[in-house]
Amino acid sequence: MIDSSPGTLAFLLVAGLVAGAVNAAAGGGSLLVFPSLLAVGLPPLAANVTNSIAQWPGYVGIIAGPGAT
Repeated sequence: MIDSSPGTLAFLLVAGLVAGAVNAAAGGGSLLVFPSLLAVGLPPLAANVTNSIAQWPGYVGIIAGPGAT
């Protein structure tokens, strides 16, 4: 069961923002998000699916963004 205390939610918020910045600069934000989700108690399968879904809009933006032909 995931801990939903304010401290845990703040931790996940910071991890998500930092991962977004890492993805924008060089990619690889999943290396921060996945362990963060595991650290707060999410089962590995749920953490993997959550991480994949969270990254999906960025992948679409790369494909459909400016310069796409």
